[in-house]
Amino acid sequence: VGLRLLLSPVTSNLLLRTTCCSIGLALPVYSTFKAIENNDPYEQQRCLLYWAAYGSFSAAEMFAEKLFSWIPLYYHMKFAFLVWLQLPTLDVSLTKLLHLFTSCYAF
Repeated sequence: VGLRLLLSPVTSNLLLRTTCCSIGLALPVYSTFKAIENNDPYEQQRCLLYWAAYGSFSAAEMFAEKLFSWIPLYYHMKFAFLVWLQLPTLDVSLTKLLHLFTSCYAF
């Protein structure tokens, strides 16, 4: 039943949109407050990179959401991307991804 609910196109979109908001915002907000409270510069830099990448992704998604919503399993891919952004071992990849995005839109 759980797998059927997760992979059903109608119900999974609503469920995964809610999950993406929770995973994309709630956990990073907690991590950011923890990094500020502990005054850890490395963690603060990681949080700043995450918020820059998340903001860039949200801005791009805002303009192309109608197009993205037609892609099968889009919200599953978005969920995986948001989890990937939060993994601590992928700081180098996140930096490269952010550099690629900002170099395309640099003035």
